[in-house]
Parts: sequence; structure tokens; C-alpha cells
Amino acid sequence: MILTITVVGCFLITVTNGKCWIHNAVVLCEDSMPNEVQDGVTTVKIFNLDLSVYLQKDIFQHRSWRNVEHLLLQPDVDSSGGKSLNIETRPSFVLPSTFSDHLNSLVELSVTSKRLIGIHKGAFHNLTKLESLDFAGNGQVKLTNFTAALRGNNMRNLKRLNISEISVWSKSIRTFGSEFFDCFRHLEELDLSQSDSVLIPYDFADALPFLQSLNLENSGYLAVNFMAALFFKPNGSSFKFLRKLNINNALFPDSLLETAFKLPGEFDLSATPQLNLTHFRARKIVLDDFECVPSVVLLENRAVLYIEFPSTNIRRPLIALPVDNFGAIPLQVLDISHNSIISIDLALIGMAKYMVDIDLSNNKLYLMEGRKLKYCFKGTPKIYRINLSNNRLAKLPVELFSTNHILEYIDLSYNKLSTLSFKISHLLKLKVLDVSFNEIHFFEDSALTRLYDFRQSVLVYSEKFTMKLGGNPYVCSCESKEFLRWMIDPGFSNYIHPKVVECLKSKSQTSVIIDKSALADAEFECKLTMIIGVSSALSAIVVIMLGILVFIMCRRYRARKREKQLALFIMKRRDTKQAEQTPIFLSYCSENYDFVVNVIYPKLNSTLQKILKSDKRCIATGDLDFRPGIHVNEEIVSCIETCSVFVACVSNAFCRKAWCKSEVLTAIHENRPVILIFLEEVEPSLMPKVMRKHFLATTRVTWCNQDEMPKPDVETICRGIVQLMAKEQGERVVETPNNGGAASEDLSAGIAMDYIQTIL
Repeated sequence: MILTITVVGCFLITVTNGKCWIHNAVVLCEDSMPNEVQDGVTTVKIFNLDLSVYLQKDIFQHRSWRNVEHLLLQPDVDSSGGKSLNIETRPSFVLPSTFSDHLNSLVELSVTSKRLIGIHKGAFHNLTKLESLDFAGNGQVKLTNFTAALRGNNMRNLKRLNISEISVWSKSIRTFGSEFFDCFRHLEELDLSQSDSVLIPYDFADALPFLQSLNLENSGYLAVNFMAALFFKPNGSSFKFLRKLNINNALFPDSLLETAFKLPGEFDLSATPQLNLTHFRARKIVLDDFECVPSVVLLENRAVLYIEFPSTNIRRPLIALPVDNFGAIPLQVLDISHNSIISIDLALIGMAKYMVDIDLSNNKLYLMEGRKLKYCFKGTPKIYRINLSNNRLAKLPVELFSTNHILEYIDLSYNKLSTLSFKISHLLKLKVLDVSFNEIHFFEDSALTRLYDFRQSVLVYSEKFTMKLGGNPYVCSCESKEFLRWMIDPGFSNYIHPKVVECLKSKSQTSVIIDKSALADAEFECKLTMIIGVSSALSAIVVIMLGILVFIMCRRYRARKREKQLALFIMKRRDTKQAEQTPIFLSYCSENYDFVVNVIYPKLNSTLQKILKSDKRCIATGDLDFRPGIHVNEEIVSCIETCSVFVACVSNAFCRKAWCKSEVLTAIHENRPVILIFLEEVEPSLMPKVMRKHFLATTRVTWCNQDEMPKPDVETICRGIVQLMAKEQGERVVETPNNGGAASEDLSAGIAMDYIQTIL
């Protein structure tokens, strides 16, 4: 009975009894059941009512129900999907044998209720056109009762069957018998998920030859034995049309003790049926304690997918897939998440050339070698969705997605990433990039450059991109200033989710929203840091300059002091008997006589006379100063004793001469300073031991025959000789006597300065 008609926009809404609504040939009823439906209605949806009350009557008996093609009965929930409040107090019910009397046009039937406990035989007898039967969630309905209600009915058009959560329990054994599958020979999609069955008959594949999709999710032992049936009774034509297989959470139950069959180990798989699967979902098929590696083995024209357990050296086959002429397997969608996977066989990914969607989330890929991870998706050019979330990944290779140009979805959430290390500018079709709940404090310059490049190449032409950044411990500081500027840039902020993102201020450790104010605070911190840095740098420069100045002054002071000491030494030497002492004794061998006498001797002598302000000969030699008739050793000692410094002109011949060696030994024994002038390159092994020790410990002069000037020059050599003379004779700075006057002190200083100027 129609009470009111209301026009809303261009839609006509008919209100029936205040409980049902009609819209575009669809009747939606809540807490009410219509006795009849209007002409043109093809779909009826019933929500939130006590079906036991209506099933006591003959419902669906009016001939108007013959036109209904889609019937949905969900009495336990309301139209919005919320659970009914009084469901627990409602009485249970069964579907009567007259249920389908006038539903002969039904193409799709869905019945879900916790209060449904059974089906009368013949309840489905008139559903000859039925293509889809959804009986999921009816946990109190027994499989035997369900099968009995279907037996004998002509349901050859049934293509889709969902009996998820159906109870297979019996006192003897929990199994799907052959009589069950005999009712559904033309099935294309079968959902047995969350079933409590243990066994499945080995002729299962023959009973359902046209099956295209099979869901065994959360069905425990049933999935185990389905996989075992494939290997223990191989049939080349088994499941010829099967394309989608779901064994999520099913392969390894918590306890394997009651399992009738387990997957086979190593045996001949050459006759294993090839499943031409395009969709394979195997989430959480491995116990958490076992780390594994998916791998592939080629056997003639098939590829067997294995799960390997490195810690136990055990591997178990899962499925066998055909290999085409291009060396590719047919897989397009692969879900192997939640399996403690520590690595992936690159051969498996390389053969998945048609892969479009892969889920590797909730594994342990942080243990995978970086080199292998780099090439993980290189062989999948058609892939558009990759899920790597929750793998504890800390860094991703730059070239990770370099060959995946049509990627649309990348999920990297719940990892340990600190930056965006991979290239994305070539991902022209990217719609979602999820890096939420990582350990990102901010994006450094290289990551921001990639994002700006991405904006130039992609975002200019697309409005569908979303970047998920929530849940990261962002930091607002001077260091993250450019990242904050990027976050509030209108060219990016429109694509960021969530719109409001917070960060932790580095100074105050308080959480603030990332906005212009946060950016201003970061810029101020940068200025403050720069001011402090510049001040510190200037202070350091001043200190360094002062240090350099003090160093220079000290060096000049020490140089002037040395010059003064030298001048005082020279002045004192002229006024004392020390002037009679020869400054140096020059030792050489006869082989070097010409060079020493004609070159070295005159230059050293003239320079020393100039420095010492003396006309006397400053060099003693054996040829000039040895007294005739005296023993050589005695004369060597006598001459060296009267000299202040011993200078040896060393050559290979000098090292071989005994008297030359004797002169060196005498000088060292007499504690005379020794200067070595090398006239040629001499092997240290030829030198006397005491001279070799002196050679290794002191500086030396090089004065070869072909050189005009020695290294260092003659002036430096002679000044060094004079300094050694002063040191050898124990001369120090002359101290003024206590009773001396200022005039005498000034006189001494003046004389000394005259000498210094002369020397300089």
C-alpha cells in the first residue's frame, strides 16, 4: 500500500508502509518484508528483521516475485552495515521447502544470518537460473544439510558459490564428500574459506573441471590437503581453467599434529599438474618462527614455486606453473606477505614478466642483500602496485623502481626509512606513495631534488597523486628548513596526506603543526645559529691572529737573541785568546784534494773571515797544519783539540781511508761538533758505524763537484759553524755585572747591535 510519493531531484522514491524504498528498480527494506513487489523491480534487499516471524507464513509466494533476479537477505545487520541490536534474542530459523517456489528468475541469491540453522530439502528446487549463491557466514548450517537441500536440483547454471564459515563437522570425519561437488559441476568460483573441514577428495579437480577461482583462506588443514592432492594424484588436465587461488593463513595451522596430509618434500614433480594461475595469494602460510625464501625450480616446461627454510635446509613445493616461450610464468597478482621472508629468488621475479601487483609486506626483507634488492623488480615492467610495508627496511637502492614506469601504488609504510633514497621522477602514473610511520625526521637536499623533479615531470599534468607522510617523527629545526618549506609549498601540500602534520621543535622539544609559523621559527634558528657561528669564527680568527703575532714576535725575539749572542761571542773572541783557536778542522782524502783545496777551502775560509771579522786563517787541515816528524795520531788529536768544529768532506774514497776514519773517531771522541759535507752519494753501509749514527741523527751538506754552490749555501754553512763554535765553547748571553752602570750596559748593547747589523 503506497502512502506517499516524494520527488527528490530527478529520482522518484516510493515509500511503502514507511519501511521500504524503491530506487532504480531496487527495493530496499529495513525491519520489514514486502508481500509483493512492483512491476519492474528486479532487485530486493532485506535488512534487520526477525526472519523467523515471516518464515512462519508463506513468504515469496506472490507471483510478482517471479520477476526478481537478485535477492539479498541479511537480517542481522542494518542497511548501513551496522549490527542489529537484538540479534542474540531472536529465535533461530530454517529455510522452508517453499522458499524458492516463485523465485524461478533468481540469478543471484545471498543469505547470511547467525540464526539460520538449517535448510529444508527442496528449498532451492526452483532456482534453475541461479548463477551466484552466497551462503557465507551461516556458521550453524551443516554441510550435510546444505548438500541435501541441493541434491537433485538442476543448478547447472550456478557459476559462483560462497559457503565461507560453513560447518563440515561430523562425528566420524570432517570432509567435503564427492556428493557435495557433484551438485556444482559447472562452478567457476568457489569460496570455502574459514571452513573447519580437514579432508578434500582427490577427485576434487575432476569434479570441478571449469573452476576458475578457489578461496581457501583461513581454512587450515583443508588448504594443506588440497595442495597435497595436487601432488599425490597428479593429473595433467586438473584445474585447467583455474586462475585464482587463495590459501591465505591456511597452509600451516598452529598445530600440525592432526593434519592428515602434509606437503611433500623432495620427490619427482615432473607430472605435477600445472596451474595456469594469474592470482596467487599465500599470506601467512609459514609459522612466525621460521624464516623462509621463496624460490623457483625449472622442470622442462614448468616452474615449481618452493618455500625454502634456510635454517633447516628444508624446502616445500607450493604450485607448478607453466612457462611460455618467453620464459615467463602467468602470475599477475602475488601475495606472499606475513611469511618471515628474508630474501627472494631473483629468478622467480625475473620470470614474473606479467606481474601487475605484488604484496611483500610484513616480512623481513631488511635481511636481504642490497644488491639483490636493487634488482628485485627489474623483471616486472608491467607492475603497477608494490607493497613493501613493515619490512624494517632502513634504506632502499636508488635504482629500485627504475624499470617500473607504470607504477601507480608504492607502499613503504611501517619501515625504518629515514629519507627518500630512490628515483621517482620517471614514475609518470604514480598515484599513491605511502611512506607513513617510518623514521623520517626530514628530507635532505637530494630527496627534495627528486621530489621537485617529480613535480616537474608528473604533478604538472596530474591531480591524482597522494603522498602519505603521517606517523613520522618530523623535526622542526634549522637543518630541516628546506623540508618545511617543501611541506607548505602549494605545489606539494595539496598532495600530502594527512593535511595536518606535526613536528618536534629541536630546542623546546614541543610538538607544533608544520606551517608558515614553524618555518619562520626554523629560519630564525638558522639566523641565530649563523650569528653564533660568525661570532665564534671571528673570535677564533682573532685568537689565531694573536697567536700568529705572538709566534712571529717570539721568533723575531729569539732570532735577535741568537744574533746578539753570536755578535757578543764574536766580539769576545776577538778580545781573548780564543781568537788564536782555529774555528774548524777540515778533513778530506787525497782523491778529493783538488776540489776541496781549490773550491771548498777558499769559500769557507773567506766567508768565516768575513763573519768573524778576522784576517787569520779560519780552517786547519792535515796538509797545512800537521807538524813534520810527529806521529800522525798525535797530530790529529792536537789539531782537533785546537779547533772548535770538525768538518768532514765525505766521499766513497773517504769512507775507505783508515786515517780519515781515525780523524772522524777522534773528533767524536773529543766531543767536537761534526758537520758532514757529502761530495757524492755514499752508501750508509760504507760509513764507519759512529759516522753512520751521526749521519742519521744530524743535518748535512751536499756539495758535489758539478755543483757551483752547496746546499745549503756557504753563508748558511758558515753561520752554522760559528753557532756550533759558540755552543762548543759554552758561550751564552753576557750578563752585566751588578756594579755596572747604565752607560756601560748601553755601550755593550750598542757594540753588539753594530755586529748584528754587519752580520745581517
